[in-house]
Amino acid sequence: MKVRGLALYCDGSTAFVTLAGLADYQAVVKGDIEAIGLPDGSTMWSNEDGMAMLPDEPNIFATRIAHLGSPDTLIGGGVVLGPVLLTGPMDQEGNDSDVTEAAIALAATVLWPRRVAPLPDARPLPTLVQNCTHPGEPISRHGDDFCPDCGANLSELPTPVQNQRRFLATINTPGYLPEADVDDPAIFDSAREAWDYLASERKRDEDDFAEDERGYSGVVNTLEMLAEGNFDPAFGVGSDGTGTVSGGTVGYDGDHDLGRAYSVTDVTNENEED
Repeated sequence: MKVRGLALYCDGSTAFVTLAGLADYQAVVKGDIEAIGLPDGSTMWSNEDGMAMLPDEPNIFATRIAHLGSPDTLIGGGVVLGPVLLTGPMDQEGNDSDVTEAAIALAATVLWPRRVAPLPDARPLPTLVQNCTHPGEPISRHGDDFCPDCGANLSELPTPVQNQRRFLATINTPGYLPEADVDDPAIFDSAREAWDYLASERKRDEDDFAEDERGYSGVVNTLEMLAEGNFDPAFGVGSDGTGTVSGGTVGYDGDHDLGRAYSVTDVTNENEED
């Protein structure tokens, strides 16, 4: 029996596909399939071995949908890797059905939230929006950067306010002070740069203790997605990019790991003299 599914790719593009058998599912997700349940009983099919096969293909859109549907499936801010498929609920014989309107609508709310960029044919934005002063990190869409609060095209503004803010990146063991250079703190002009710094620090630690070639951990994937500006509550951050991502201590194999906390804090007010 053929089934109509919705393929969702890492760049946010989608396509309806006809699935005649297991091989069609595997062709889309690039390997063996793994099921993630959605609220209406539909299924998201992802690559079962994404960490090994697709470590450099985070799918932020699928990750958001997965957290909405099965938050317990992605423990610790896990990331869905590679393209995914959405299909409808299974019938009494255990066969998939066509993707539902509810699942399509759920995907649409993630792909095209109301606050993101206006459509290309939208009416001109009012003067207030053109002079946007919201502090949030911009969202990239269609080659331009847009304000996540009002939808203003920041690429058309002479001096976006975002560049005037300051963000501090810190790493610490929970319960202990950050391991930072007091005389030369890791302060950046954007939250993205701060998360990129933290991702580099985590990767360096993992490189020092690498014992195999399975690639970097899910913590690195999450930090890199934040460095790309994918600020989502599912990752423990706010719309301005501030927050904390937790992970295990690299190289520790004991029973009492306190873990590591990677944080970005807005310190704009503390650095006005700069």
